[in-house]
Amino acid sequence: MQTLWLAFPEESISQRQFGLPAQRRLEDIFSLADTASPWRRAMGLLRMPAPAAETQMIAWKGGVPYVNGSALGYIASGGIVVAVPDKAQGFRFSAPRAILKLPQAMALQWRVTRFIQERLADRAAPDADDITESLALGLALQTLLMRLDAKTAARLPQYLAAPDTAPALHRKTFVWIQALQMRRTALSPAWHRLFADAQAADKPRKPPPFYWGDQAPAAPPAGPAPVAQTNIFKGQPVCAGRVEAAAEIVTRLADTPPPRADKPVYVFRYARPETTVYFPQAGALVFAQGGVLSHACVVARDMGIPCVTGVGEEFFTRMSTAGAGLRLAVDGSNGEVKIISC
Repeated sequence: MQTLWLAFPEESISQRQFGLPAQRRLEDIFSLADTASPWRRAMGLLRMPAPAAETQMIAWKGGVPYVNGSALGYIASGGIVVAVPDKAQGFRFSAPRAILKLPQAMALQWRVTRFIQERLADRAAPDADDITESLALGLALQTLLMRLDAKTAARLPQYLAAPDTAPALHRKTFVWIQALQMRRTALSPAWHRLFADAQAADKPRKPPPFYWGDQAPAAPPAGPAPVAQTNIFKGQPVCAGRVEAAAEIVTRLADTPPPRADKPVYVFRYARPETTVYFPQAGALVFAQGGVLSHACVVARDMGIPCVTGVGEEFFTRMSTAGAGLRLAVDGSNGEVKIISC
């Protein structure tokens, strides 16, 4: 059976240049052969099943790390779910003989729920280092995502932005997803310190989100073209709110951004952790690329800053060449960004 390889969704990983020492460090973290690795310890905290020790969790294509999505699905589902190709050359998760494995699935779901409740209530102090704790929270998050049906999962950005609008059956799940991501975000400095030698890539790159087997990843599909005639661009909603303000396009991140008297709309290429130093003086935020569960989007949502992500590279290119006088209207509720003047 072919292996599904998933690109790391966090831009702070996919947009870095990993030398050999840093590559080996990441592979050691995710080692299944080493029973003392952070990955194995994280699985142990949730009592999740381990694939065969020789299973490779990390692969490198073009200097970009990919994680074994087939093994991840197996682990997070308690050995029930397998990844299979679909007719659209994508993938889906299937649960063959699910009835026979129902008791172990229910037991895993109970353990994950208890782990989440303890962590969020602070009844149990983390019994692992920051890296292991971050990985355990990530595994719990993957299990929560597997609880969602396809229709609900398709509206993940909207329900994360407004959990009260989610179906009642899944409302608590979205609240937990938000809370787990906040805890993981607080642990991000440990990853940054560990990979301080992996510098940001010289040129922007957007790796394909997945590929199968040992073949090279295919080029990422082209996104939908913006509605240029009306100057409206669509992305994914992160945090609700409507703002119209002057835009500032950030092409080079600063450790300490210059102060501004107004509250601009900051526009970034990637939803990277380093962007958060701009947030206290932002009226709204727009990311050309980045997932709704990325570090920056989680912080924006927690701070209540109207935010849209995934607007597209064409949008950022156009903004970068717009010149002075650019004003944007951002609607974080429906993921819409409109050019008012440029």
